[in-house]
Amino acid sequence: MIRLNVRDLQRLSAAARTTAGDEKPARRRRTVPDGNGPALAADGAALGRIPRTPHPGGEVRIEIDIPPQPKERARTFMDERALARAFASASGDIRRFMAAVKSRRNGGDGVMRSVTPESTRQFEEIAALVAGRAMAAAGLAPFGCPLEMAVEFRFDGDPGTWPTAHADGDLDNLEKSLKDALIGVAYADDRLIVRKTGIKVCSARAGISLTIRPAAP
Repeated sequence: MIRLNVRDLQRLSAAARTTAGDEKPARRRRTVPDGNGPALAADGAALGRIPRTPHPGGEVRIEIDIPPQPKERARTFMDERALARAFASASGDIRRFMAAVKSRRNGGDGVMRSVTPESTRQFEEIAALVAGRAMAAAGLAPFGCPLEMAVEFRFDGDPGTWPTAHADGDLDNLEKSLKDALIGVAYADDRLIVRKTGIKVCSARAGISLTIRPAAP
């Protein structure tokens, strides 16, 4: 529950006057070609059930020479400027104001904001860049068919040990950051991955090796 006092409302009113008119248009949904059909939404909205038959397409191997990075939780907070716009648009009507605050979307701008941790953001940007170059070198557009993936996460350390330390992260979160980074780059959506194998090991050189190919029926 959000509690506001008179001072809070006065501050919001002042903020609304200085931020009025600075709303940004909603971002358009990105689309990527699947190489075998029409463009698909990068968030996978256009994806449906796909027949379990052979699908054409080559294999791509990607080498990412940076340490693996587990997916960290986004930091969520209230955007005071968006809250101020909600207050201004309500024109003093507390019911309209509270309705706007409770709404998941407020005139195209959410009141709540989520920020991806810097380490995760940087990892995903680098992984996407490397994967994009590998796809281009292989002459492949982002896949739009069911896929299988094999991935190896290598951590700096004695090859005779397993990377089970707290700082190494768990396999699920390591896969999550990698798969999210490749959306719109290697495939339209990570829901296309129907079969995968993954392992994390210690090695003399940290990095990630993965192979993506159309899934066998």
